Amino acid sequence: MTVAVWNTGTFPTDLAKKSFAAMITRLFPNGQAPLYGISSMLKEETAYQPEHGYFSKTMIFPSVQLNGAVANGAATNFVVDSTANIVPGMVLQSDSTRENVLVTAVVDATNLTVVRGFGTVAGAAIADNVVLYLVGNAYEEASTRPQSLLIVPTRVINYTQIFRNTWLASGTAIATQVIAGGSVDAENRQDCAMFHAGDIEKALIWGQLKSSTKTNSYGTMPIRTMNGLINYVTVDASGNVTTLGLLPTGLSWKLLSILCSHKTLIRRVLLSV
Repeated sequence: MTVAVWNTGTFPTDLAKKSFAAMITRLFPNGQAPLYGISSMLKEETAYQPEHGYFSKTMIFPSVQLNGAVANGAATNFVVDSTANIVPGMVLQSDSTRENVLVTAVVDATNLTVVRGFGTVAGAAIADNVVLYLVGNAYEEASTRPQSLLIVPTRVINYTQIFRNTWLASGTAIATQVIAGGSVDAENRQDCAMFHAGDIEKALIWGQLKSSTKTNSYGTMPIRTMNGLINYVTVDASGNVTTLGLLPTGLSWKLLSILCSHKTLIRRVLLSV
């Protein structure tokens, strides 16, 4: 027995009822599906079929890479890996010497004829594997119409993926009173909603495009999965991927975990892309 005033410091461990809301706030301060949540801020459009997408054009930036050194500043035939997207009249600049050359003929798939020193930098030897970038074009007065270039649009598609999560509790369990949180029924509904949002969130990041079939009690039915952000970047925009050094084991997952737990940070990353 103790002679004192009963206060909150007197409670033995775990005697006081726990705050379920406080626990959730501590574990999930910004929710477990911030990217999915941010998507609700986008303009809504109706998908009229399971397959949907858009057409995209990627700007062409012509360049050539030498497949053999250019011996001196007088040589006018350049052997390159590919002459794709190169037309007569283009001005190319050597990445190593800054010499500009004027393309006068595309001989075949790997050979160009050029005018050397087409600018203030005189022609000189150029090493093997040097890249020459397009820096414009130039034509004489009363010239004939040059060969045209075109950009062919590509269709980027995605599928509508069906997400299903179930909550289930017996009638007796639902009728049973609990000392923490809401009713069993409400808690199960809330947990199911969290699982549902989490599954969508993971698909938004790691999903891979797939259309297949699966047999159930009604027969053979279509099943589809959506493309996630990682697959869109690595497959449809592979030129934007830069390979860095390896991170220590587990560090990449920790960084991703931190990112996914901070809604504001993800919003900043998305807006900066």
